[in-house]
Amino acid sequence: MEPKAHEYKEYKAALETTRKVYDEGNERVSALTNELARIGERLEFAKGEMASKGDEVSDATPLTKLRDVVERMREDMRTMEVKIAIARNALGHASVKKAAGGGAGGGGRAAAAVF
Repeated sequence: MEPKAHEYKEYKAALETTRKVYDEGNERVSALTNELARIGERLEFAKGEMASKGDEVSDATPLTKLRDVVERMREDMRTMEVKIAIARNALGHASVKKAAGGGAGGGGRAAAAVF
């Protein structure tokens, strides 16, 4: 019976060692699972922040308004350049007429009629 009792004690000691290793591993798994849950929550929070910042960045309304204003200013500049060219032309014709002796009255009316 002595060999069986000794064998039983060895198995019991091995079982206790195995249980201890299992419990330690189980505790480590639980700790890692909790850490993973915390990291997952932080990740979701960061994703939410990035999505809201992405929406702010992708909102192109101010940029579109700015482009429209710039285009209108370009159109106004073209119109003003045409008006300036017409006025210069009218003044040039008036000064040529005046130099030729045609009088200043007609040229002045031509320049005023443009505007």
